Amino acid sequence: MERVPPSELHNHWAWAARPEFMNPGDRVKLAYERARAVVESYNLTAEEIDKCVPRFWDMQCHGLNSRDVGSSNVLFLHVNLFLGTLIPLLKRRPDLAPIIDGALKTEFFGGFLLTEVGHGLDVTNIETTATQVDDGFVLHTPTPGAAKIMPPTGFTHGFTKLALVFARLVVDGEYRGVHPFLVTLCTGRGMCTGISSSTLPPRAGTSPLDYAITTFDYVRLPPG
Repeated sequence: MERVPPSELHNHWAWAARPEFMNPGDRVKLAYERARAVVESYNLTAEEIDKCVPRFWDMQCHGLNSRDVGSSNVLFLHVNLFLGTLIPLLKRRPDLAPIIDGALKTEFFGGFLLTEVGHGLDVTNIETTATQVDDGFVLHTPTPGAAKIMPPTGFTHGFTKLALVFARLVVDGEYRGVHPFLVTLCTGRGMCTGISSSTLPPRAGTSPLDYAITTFDYVRLPPG
């Protein structure tokens, strides 16, 4: 790990690299390396993120974020949405501590899967289901319109990705509201069983990232 102070981030190898000479796949990987460098540089604690201390805002406003939009999207998804959702739950869910600690150390990157193809951000009408069974839950995409769209979920060699996936909780055939479920999408070696990520075409005029359409085919989740 090459950790440098925020004022020296531009000298970190990931930020000193020249992405214009790289192929799209390597540029996507570089975006994650750059986001990791920023997280490690600021080394924020869970409490600092929860309280939005000045250093938290300094990280959001660092000038390098505008230099690589892909990297900044990874950073903001990881810190603001993934950690920002889990950290407030820590007092009543101490079992989340290892996940939060791993995210703070960038042992993996966290995502936030809410938007669906057929519903956008209309959370009350999303279709993805999480059905309670004896040993946990079964996460499923029942229709093409229920596919999660846009968050970067593609396999990127060497990076593990987890996500908070929002789904309709079904218990004994009864709808119990929309809830987030913690899901491992991929390891550094491939996608996890039952999870499909179809990468969207690259957008012109910006740095590439593995934005995707993501579906779940009866994925088993542990209880909790």
